[in-house]
Amino acid sequence: MAGREDYYERLEYKKELYNKRMEQSEERSKEYSKARTKITDNIPMGQPILVDHYSGRKHQNDLKRANNYIKKSIEEDKKTEYYQDKIDNIEKAENGDIIYDDDPLVLEKLNAKLNKLEEERKEIKARPHAPYELVNIGTTIRGIKERIENIKFLEQYSEEVKDYKRFTTVVNKDKNRVQVKFKDRVAKDIYKYMRSQGFVYSRMECAFQRKFNKQGITKLHWVAEDLKDRKVLLEKEEGNEM
Repeated sequence: MAGREDYYERLEYKKELYNKRMEQSEERSKEYSKARTKITDNIPMGQPILVDHYSGRKHQNDLKRANNYIKKSIEEDKKTEYYQDKIDNIEKAENGDIIYDDDPLVLEKLNAKLNKLEEERKEIKARPHAPYELVNIGTTIRGIKERIENIKFLEQYSEEVKDYKRFTTVVNKDKNRVQVKFKDRVAKDIYKYMRSQGFVYSRMECAFQRKFNKQGITKLHWVAEDLKDRKVLLEKEEGNEM
């Protein structure tokens, strides 16, 4: 079966997490806005800065603080929009409007979408239409067919674990990831190297990993061949660890 077994659990977890963070950002934005208003309410409308007066410096500092508060409020508003976009995408995934490869029902959903698009293409051909309409829907259909073929290839791909002297590579189909698990903490340059190859460290899995697809499999094998010949790989010296 394609996708991750815990896909829907992860969706729900992320949705709750993003909702919580969005609420926190909204609250911080309100607090910053209130702090700014509290300062500006004590400054008379149109009051110039009396540079040579003892109050001039306080006036300038108050304006600077008020400006910083409004900047922070705007930053929190942007975070709120970011988390709302994340939540919207999760809801689209739940409704089938967005189909991710991690979804265990990905093939079923892609085939349903493909059938729907094929019917739409027939309807377009049966009526007067602009040339771009067929071009656009044809491009979309080809893309979905390619995804389906790629997922079928991956479903037939066997899980594999290869043990090297200082690390292990894993094709983890349950997690829909390819992984590199080091047997000790890695030197900082290796950490940067893994990131440059598209692998992100997962504390939960204790592994560097990227998505399980053709590109990921190719990169996993390439990285393994590169790493096994490196003289400096693991570094236990304090201050030079991951």
